[in-house]
Amino acid sequence: MPSINFIHDKSYSIQKNSTIQTQEKVQNSIVNRILKKNKFVRWVNRLTHSPRYKVLPAEEVQNLPRYKPKDYAFKYPTTWIPKNDIHPRAKELEDSFVNWGTKLGFIKEEKSEAMSREMGLDVYVGYPLADCDYKKILHFGKYAALWLFWDDFEVENYKEVSWSREMFSKYFTTRGEYDETSFYSYDGAFDDPRITLDMLNVNNVSPICLAWIELFDEMAKERSEKWVKRIANEMKFWMFSSIEENKIAKTFERTGKHPTFGQYFKIRKYTIGMIPCLSYIENIINFEIDPQILKNPTLKRIRDLACILVALTNDAFSFWKDIHNNWVNSINAVARTNHVNYEESFKRITIYHNELVQEFDKLANCLPNWDQETNYAIKKWLQCTREMIRGFAEFAAKANRYTKNKIVTRDDFVLEFSLDYN
Repeated sequence: MPSINFIHDKSYSIQKNSTIQTQEKVQNSIVNRILKKNKFVRWVNRLTHSPRYKVLPAEEVQNLPRYKPKDYAFKYPTTWIPKNDIHPRAKELEDSFVNWGTKLGFIKEEKSEAMSREMGLDVYVGYPLADCDYKKILHFGKYAALWLFWDDFEVENYKEVSWSREMFSKYFTTRGEYDETSFYSYDGAFDDPRITLDMLNVNNVSPICLAWIELFDEMAKERSEKWVKRIANEMKFWMFSSIEENKIAKTFERTGKHPTFGQYFKIRKYTIGMIPCLSYIENIINFEIDPQILKNPTLKRIRDLACILVALTNDAFSFWKDIHNNWVNSINAVARTNHVNYEESFKRITIYHNELVQEFDKLANCLPNWDQETNYAIKKWLQCTREMIRGFAEFAAKANRYTKNKIVTRDDFVLEFSLDYN
């Protein structure tokens, strides 16, 4: 099993040993401990990387050289590619979502429509569900796009969370109905989420909440009540995780203190939102997996790997966006924790990602035998999961929201990730 320890291994650093030793001596000095408490010094520390890098529009750097692009390739086996590279009707999804949002009222101005169209819904859903029935892909498209829309519009831009009491009581459960068994794959990323309900503004029903309710009503027509409750609880857990990530981002913005890679991924593997997506695959394959089966340690690890893999590629391709918004990011975590530059941090992230891809396939071949129907369904679920992981990477690599700007080094080399298949 690959470990994140290599991310902290000084042998990967491009800095000279003498420089490292000097840094360690300074860090351990009394003066340095005093300086760490100084607010001005912390503020200056936030800017330590900025003189060496700049964010420029992609069209302005087309002719600039790329910095060792082979070092920054996220690799996937060709078996992770679906029959259709992208869904043949993917282009229809964007207009469908905008029309739906306009009808329900959560898209009501040019800015919100522009945000919706910038999401790149055709690639956001078209790659992960390339072989899916169009009715399913349209529902998932609304589900995923509404989620992304709310995350951008409410969480990251305005840095506040607003959900209605009706939303919680109908689908995300009430405090008295909190279902511990729903969190079969969670390891306690933070304290009991029920406490966080008091932080929420639950006075009004927003159009976004009404949209969520409509989507869950549609799910309930085809799936069992138990399944709907499970995926709703997972969405609830994602929202509480987002609140926690928001706190971390605010701390970083205020003090320049970025969490370590381990601290960051304790919450990031949930805020990436793959847990509800993995459950949604059960709707796509029309088979509800028994929660007891999902508790299998190997399957739990596979689900964790799916979350981490998608988070890594999302953080990588959205890095310039997170830098611009003072948002926490795994690349920043590695760079700041280990005192390495972004070039080295990029490399460590891709190495880690590629090792996890290999682990995924190895574990997929080590699952126990259940009954014939379950075995067949798990096999389909695993393949859909592979395609979804790879599809979200393709989305991140091609969507305008992530490609419109680039990180450029002081020497005018472009830091850019790519995808590679073998």
